[in-house]
Amino acid sequence: MQAGLSPPLLRPCPAALRSPRPFSSGRAAPALRQFVCRARLEEAAEQSEEERTASARAEVTRRIKTLGAAGRVRDAITALAGLANLGIQPDTRAATALVQACSRDMELAQSIFEEMFGEFLVPDEVSFAVLLRGYGGLTPPAWPRIDATLTSMRMKYGIEPTAACA
Repeated sequence: MQAGLSPPLLRPCPAALRSPRPFSSGRAAPALRQFVCRARLEEAAEQSEEERTASARAEVTRRIKTLGAAGRVRDAITALAGLANLGIQPDTRAATALVQACSRDMELAQSIFEEMFGEFLVPDEVSFAVLLRGYGGLTPPAWPRIDATLTSMRMKYGIEPTAACA
């Protein structure tokens, strides 16, 4: 995918623009396809770079959540890497969604947390809540890891735990 393409070009066609009667070959009318492409290009041109970036991040974050819920961790990691292919740095929400997608394997989740939040992103309370829930959901709960996470949350990032972290 080229860096110049924007997220609106990636979305599927709205149902209202789909041809109700495809040609006998099963394809939509060529004029309709051209109309849809033109409409998406115009929509993309109207968005600022910030809007396109925010839209791409939101779309990828939703995809990561969906893939994680389906247990497709590798695909979720690939989806986040797709942002880099577009020249977009992930944000805290996208990184947190990936940590949550990996929370069935807490070693992997912790590794991704450290990689994503170690250098260029700052975790928030939700990011820590995902880790804490993951460690608390193990049988037995990983109390030393929970304690270390809470300590890091307070000391390294200055975030005080609240009920949202429980």
